[in-house]
Amino acid sequence: MVLPAGKSLTGSAEILGSPYAESIFLELKTRYPERFIIIDAPSLRSADPLVLSDYADAILLVVEAERTTDEDLLSALGMFKEKPLLMVLNKLRI
Repeated sequence: MVLPAGKSLTGSAEILGSPYAESIFLELKTRYPERFIIIDAPSLRSADPLVLSDYADAILLVVEAERTTDEDLLSALGMFKEKPLLMVLNKLRI
């Protein structure tokens, strides 16, 4: 199942954290327990990924080579320390 992101909304974190959104994710998780829900969230410059992480079983963190700062990476690791974390290094020049 694919849920398109749609357009950016003011107050999106509040919408994503609403009881209605929670019920949608709970329904997906309980109806299809053998499947993974993959959420392509925006960057950590918004609150949306933090809200969406409550619905995720694990976090996939994409780190852009030569652009993501050490401070940003350490901050992200601190935010998601309670969840299993997979990290991908993107755009590495060899």
